[in-house]
Amino acid sequence: MRMLAGLVAVLLLGGQASAAECGPGTHQFAHRLLAEPVCVPDDPQRVAFIDSNIAFAVALDIPSVTTSYYSSVMVQDFPGVAGRLDPKATEVGNTWEMNGELLLLADPDLVVTSIYWDAANGFARALAPTVAIDPDKATSWREVPALVAELFGKQAEQQALDAALDARLVAFRAALGDAPATFTFVQVESPTQLWLFTSKTFGAELALEAGLRFAPQVLAPEAAAKVAQGGPFAYPVSLEQIDQIEADHIFVYAMTGSDARQMLLETPIGARFAELHARELHFLAGEYWFNASAFAGQRVLDDLIRDVLGREPGKVSPNPLAWSYAVAR
Repeated sequence: MRMLAGLVAVLLLGGQASAAECGPGTHQFAHRLLAEPVCVPDDPQRVAFIDSNIAFAVALDIPSVTTSYYSSVMVQDFPGVAGRLDPKATEVGNTWEMNGELLLLADPDLVVTSIYWDAANGFARALAPTVAIDPDKATSWREVPALVAELFGKQAEQQALDAALDARLVAFRAALGDAPATFTFVQVESPTQLWLFTSKTFGAELALEAGLRFAPQVLAPEAAAKVAQGGPFAYPVSLEQIDQIEADHIFVYAMTGSDARQMLLETPIGARFAELHARELHFLAGEYWFNASAFAGQRVLDDLIRDVLGREPGKVSPNPLAWSYAVAR
């Protein structure tokens, strides 16, 4: 109860200072992916990453005093990075239902988050300067890690990560040549419900950057948003529409803890599709096509080399971050 009372008191005192009121030891940080400038510490010592932005922090060796559901997903996809998380960090759980008392316990002097978590971000702003990023404003997935790098003065390190990925993209495109290379990126949500991702989704965006082309029937983000229950990132595809996912390469994903292949085989229509398209179907072992990071970018490219080119990544262009997952699919 004492901690809860403390949190209520903090909330009643009001949120973070406006940028015009930046005091000693702080400075204004502005970026087009932020709703407004934020006064941030010149030398933050207790940074709390409370959602999927933790992946950008880990790639840049920025410590976090918190971990969350998204940290767990990252470690499941990239077990090699577990050692970069502070074992004493406060676990705040699911960001969308985060307990404010836990964030208070972590005692952050800066919080980095995304705009999506109204309750969590309300707690965060009451406790510390809060940088709430709007990824929907980004024209490329790379803008968000670039923002994190700028915030912490790690631009050179981020540029090195980008350059390493760019070099491998060049090698992939050269090896791809004129090979048939249409693709779709699909989630099996249940045996009877599929989702088809658009170019606004990380893995699809990177595959396009690598030189693959969407199958012609895949909708643009604007058109996908007009589909019932759809949005700019993905739209539903029923079993009766399963031909909409056909392509030279079909990358299939399921939420952590689910088996996309098994779910697809549970219905006669799905099983028949899997039989007819066995060579085109590529089942992904994790969520990394959906959650952007330097680690994910390199692993997606490994998938493209193996599944599109039919070769081992090391023989085309070695992955400098292969240690982060260190297991073959």
